[in-house]
Amino acid sequence: MSVSPSADTRAPWKRFVVATTTMLVLLTSGCTAADDNSTPGDSSTPSGPYPITVENFDGGVTIDKAPERIVVLEQDQAIEVIDLLGYSDHVIAYAQPEAVVDRPYLPAEFLRGGEKFNDGLIPANPGTISPEAVAALDPDLIIGPDYLDESDIEKLNAIAPLVTTASGNDDDQEIVENTFLALGKTKKDAAAFHDAAVDILHNYGESTFGSTKLVLDYFRADEEDLGSPNFGSKIYFETGLERGPLTAKVKSTGESQTLSWENFGDLAQADIFLIASIVPDETRAVLEADPRWADLPAVKNDLVFYQGDPELETSTSNPLTPLGAQHFVDTFGAQLAERLHAAGLVD
Repeated sequence: MSVSPSADTRAPWKRFVVATTTMLVLLTSGCTAADDNSTPGDSSTPSGPYPITVENFDGGVTIDKAPERIVVLEQDQAIEVIDLLGYSDHVIAYAQPEAVVDRPYLPAEFLRGGEKFNDGLIPANPGTISPEAVAALDPDLIIGPDYLDESDIEKLNAIAPLVTTASGNDDDQEIVENTFLALGKTKKDAAAFHDAAVDILHNYGESTFGSTKLVLDYFRADEEDLGSPNFGSKIYFETGLERGPLTAKVKSTGESQTLSWENFGDLAQADIFLIASIVPDETRAVLEADPRWADLPAVKNDLVFYQGDPELETSTSNPLTPLGAQHFVDTFGAQLAERLHAAGLVD
């Protein structure tokens, strides 16, 4: 069993993305292949049906012309769209808070130390930005998160049109869609981009799991009851993995933590544990201290994964984009396939 896609396996997807990108540009710009002499990274500004209005959760913003000076705050999935559509040369700054790990599949100029990375725009935590630093760059388009303070959103919109999400729910796909729209493309183009990512994960799931559906159980250290998992869940579910019952909770109250097992037998049915913890080291210590933990099949088969584990390269929390999906397959996906094979759970 091959546990990592070979270069030949990945190449068709790369050819597909190139072909799809060309098709999207031709369809939405109204030009023909013979007329289109631009290439990704070209210094000329791509054309689009401007002026256009993009709907944000707090109202619409109008973009009068194709942007030439783009600032991207925290939204790495937008960078992938921008690069795909040939707008990378028009990004004057990209910023992420210190706690966010680089997406290694993005072009080098957008990684820490790259010429377009500007950590001065986000001086502290996610959602804490410096409107003054953004204004100094004189952008004509800003793409940012929807969880900024209302006052910061107002300040940024006074500088340049701010594109976020339509719902205000910090949804990856909505950022992708609105980025496509802001760059003169369509919702259909954004859907094709999304479908390309889903296809990568479906193909991985079919080749790795076959007809077997494996179970994920979510754990989290929190003072409140567990809600729906959002951290990395889209990536997992598109591979064909299923979410099991929330049968274990680690609760943190002050300096003490307690482990609550509900319907313990359900845990014994899970082939894989994904521990989605906000404090992975503490959660690991509490779980492993319980005498029942070592007897669980997933533990015996070395199929317990903590999303905060740096060895996973954060690929489990990648956005559902083509490059994000492929990186998941090449990193954590390969590790998962290898362990499943070693445990005898797949051929």
